[in-house]
Amino acid sequence: MKPPRLTHFASVVLFSLLLAACGATKPQTTGKGRLHDLGNGICLDTGSSLMWQIDKGPRKKSDSGARAYVENLELGGFRDWRLPTTRELYELMYYLDLHKETECSMDLPGSYWSTDEKNEETAGAWEVAATCDPEREYEPKPSGFVRAVRSAGKQEQGN
Repeated sequence: MKPPRLTHFASVVLFSLLLAACGATKPQTTGKGRLHDLGNGICLDTGSSLMWQIDKGPRKKSDSGARAYVENLELGGFRDWRLPTTRELYELMYYLDLHKETECSMDLPGSYWSTDEKNEETAGAWEVAATCDPEREYEPKPSGFVRAVRSAGKQEQGN
């Protein structure tokens, strides 16, 4: 017969493994992660080489309004902002959901404008699926916030 202490330990390990399998526990980064606050309203993602607008932009009710916002945005001295692709937005949200320790604090809840695979603007939200799996489903919405993005490799700055 096992000592009670060992049985308790085995139960805790088994319970922890079950929670992790259902996504109840999320891995954390040990450092600041790959998202770095540049101190000018911009977050640099060193994994994708994208620069993200830290503050949630305004809610827009049309694709033309969302597009006009990013085309007129000057942030951090840059004027070449654009709407993210649906995939880029997914990767940002997924990374921030899994890695809470980053230098960038972004308000994520809500739907956002993005461009789809046909290069058309769409508003929607990546929502966690109603299963144990860490899957997300894209839900189209009639309006959304704007979170502008640009490639860190570009050097186009405003005048």
